[in-house]
Amino acid sequence: GWDVPSGKQRFVWQADPKEVHSVAFFPDGKRLASGGDDGTIKIWELSKGKATQTLSGVHKEPVFALAISPDGKKLASFGFSEDLQVWDIATSKPESSVKSPDLRLDAIRFLPDGQTLAYADQDNNIVLVNSTTCEQKHIGKGHGDHVWGLDVTADGSKLFSCSDDGSVRVWSLK
Repeated sequence: GWDVPSGKQRFVWQADPKEVHSVAFFPDGKRLASGGDDGTIKIWELSKGKATQTLSGVHKEPVFALAISPDGKKLASFGFSEDLQVWDIATSKPESSVKSPDLRLDAIRFLPDGQTLAYADQDNNIVLVNSTTCEQKHIGKGHGDHVWGLDVTADGSKLFSCSDDGSVRVWSLK
């Protein structure tokens, strides 16, 4: 971490022996999740500067995307060439798994309802999925290339996506 006023580095966390591919803040602002090259997800207590929880045993590949539910009780993760996993933070165990033959995710995002996840599939379709039932709903295709980022408005009415095709698209959700 950096001390912004002085510009001095305060600490560095070694989150993975090789590479860290993804990070996501918890809504409380006190914790951060990191997804590593070794397939583990670590949850860091920022005030302590150390990992206090590890989610493992599911991903065999690097974890490329993470999302935290608005209530901080669920974490969604995607490992390269694997299914989208939804974890129960309290138990450190997987709660559900979204299986799809065309998953290649670099961006996942929980919507404000805490149950719905948005992601882009291999064909750059924007998809909504219920994190409990795994029911999926395609909401459209607009990008001509890989989708790298997603974000949603606080009221859940609009989803934004960005792509290698140079565009940012707005999707109406209500």
